[in-house]
Amino acid sequence: MNNRRYKWPGNIEVKCDPRRDIYRRYVLKIFPKDGNVVKKEILVIMLNPSDADNDWSDHTCKVLMKICKCNGYNSITICNLFSSRGQVEKLNEFMENDKANDEISDKKLEEQIDKFDEVLCAWGGPHNKIRYKKILIDRIKKILKILKSQKLRGKKILKLKIDKKSGKLYPSHPQGKHANIEFKPYCIEDINISE
Repeated sequence: MNNRRYKWPGNIEVKCDPRRDIYRRYVLKIFPKDGNVVKKEILVIMLNPSDADNDWSDHTCKVLMKICKCNGYNSITICNLFSSRGQVEKLNEFMENDKANDEISDKKLEEQIDKFDEVLCAWGGPHNKIRYKKILIDRIKKILKILKSQKLRGKKILKLKIDKKSGKLYPSHPQGKHANIEFKPYCIEDINISE
């Protein structure tokens, strides 16, 4: 995993919720600065937060911004399946201690899903280093259930246009992808999410 940190470009503004928390992040919003017009915005759901915050970007955010720009988006809001920060080893610890999410994680994620007409699912997988697969799969199914109801109301649910052999539960993560990759509909209605 690439841990490099970068200063955010000068033409954007970043808001992080919570602003300074080394253990948890619910929302990271990246948008044009100084009154520049938001042309098109998207919510991106990934696995769990990196250390990107109001002051520093990371490689994943850098790549994601390029991909979204090539697809016509200049405002990105990032949420995650899990709100606990850190690499997979740290996520395993949080899962083991039932702290991968807290009591407001679902509320924050659902608020963001409600706000957007377009949602890009990009949590990747199957995440072989995650020891608690049932927790991961249950979480994915819970979010897909929410997204299915939103899709019925006309929201676009998207994924990166990449053919993967990892299964329908794991839409590709942007890490290591080319900036010119397109989005395509994520056919979540074909996924069995029953318990």
